[in-house]
Amino acid sequence: MRYLRQNTAVTIVVGLFVDYSDGKTLLRDNDEFDPTDIVCELVKGNSSSELTLSKTGGDNDINLTGKGLATLELTAGNVATLGQLRLSFTDAIVDSFPTETILAFNEDFTVLPANVYDSMFGNAESSVGVTPAGYIGDYIQGDVVYFFWHTLITPSTNGTIKIYRNDSSSEITMPTGISDDRNFDSMSGVNLCGVDLSANNFYAKEKDFTVVLDGAIINNKTVNVVLATFSIENRYAGRAFVRDG
Repeated sequence: MRYLRQNTAVTIVVGLFVDYSDGKTLLRDNDEFDPTDIVCELVKGNSSSELTLSKTGGDNDINLTGKGLATLELTAGNVATLGQLRLSFTDAIVDSFPTETILAFNEDFTVLPANVYDSMFGNAESSVGVTPAGYIGDYIQGDVVYFFWHTLITPSTNGTIKIYRNDSSSEITMPTGISDDRNFDSMSGVNLCGVDLSANNFYAKEKDFTVVLDGAIINNKTVNVVLATFSIENRYAGRAFVRDG
């Protein structure tokens, strides 16, 4: 069973979308995919309604991601009713005939109260799927630091990457030596951050540094989370420093 948080807009993954014509080929090409060829009926208890599907600009955008799967946006109103929720995908009817696009399938969910959902799946950061990198090493002053971090759900607002030194509230923010490559190499949710330690004298020896994501909006929540920590020549004597390459 999959769970949804009451009154919280969310992007979910649905599928499999299988080609009606042969009953086995998975739909993959989003450019050729036309949401108006299919119908998504949302069933909550004794009531049902048809979602208006579109690729962009609507309340319920749907896009193929490859291998028969698609992302579907649900509004807070779609998940306002507690209990069982079913999404039923079928062919649209055009001029009294089905479009013969997909094999019909259902997706079933349980909508939980927000406090119950949060107690099951953790705090705001974990429930929206931000995976930090943790401690990434001790570097030589002037090096370039790279690390990957992951987002399960695409942010509606990217937020700002900031770097703090030791326990000071003074920070460095983009673009001062910081690069922020979201969806690296076209991989959704895989993000690459780079820090050029020669860009500013803020990056001093014998200090610890914390990389923070500030003010991202993910799944309608404001997310502030530590992405990584590193140090510059600040570990044990005779240490082997992290080097690029």
